[in-house]
Amino acid sequence: LKWKNVDFEKQELLVCGNVVEADHNVIEQDTPKTENSNRTIPLNNRAIEALKALKDICGNSERVICTDTGSVVYPSSIRRTMETILKRCEIVGVKSKVHALRHTFAVNLIRGGMDVKAVSQLLGHSDIDTTLKTYYHTISEQRKEAVKVNDNFF
Repeated sequence: LKWKNVDFEKQELLVCGNVVEADHNVIEQDTPKTENSNRTIPLNNRAIEALKALKDICGNSERVICTDTGSVVYPSSIRRTMETILKRCEIVGVKSKVHALRHTFAVNLIRGGMDVKAVSQLLGHSDIDTTLKTYYHTISEQRKEAVKVNDNFF
């Protein structure tokens, strides 16, 4: 993510690229993994505040997350940092540490009542079936809770 893809005024960011690690090298790609991965993500006020604070730390770097010299960070370095944070917080049992943030985001949106199609688009899934299969357990829990509303009518 580059700062040019963050619009503080509109409170959104544009996903339009990707960074991958191959053979101990970082490769910056001008396109994300799939066509649907190109998307605009709305940001809430807390995200905007966090990004502004991060921008103050980063200085003149073009990247949102960068090394001390402003260059791209290896994905494996981000993964190790996340593992260290989770370990210090005594959080165990999370399979894909960085991906867990994405999963938590999606689950919170679904539990908050957001339409699954909208969640699918925010995640950049190629179709809603991917979202439904991945988050079926959350949607199923929500359906069970929803029908309990009828308990109050009788």
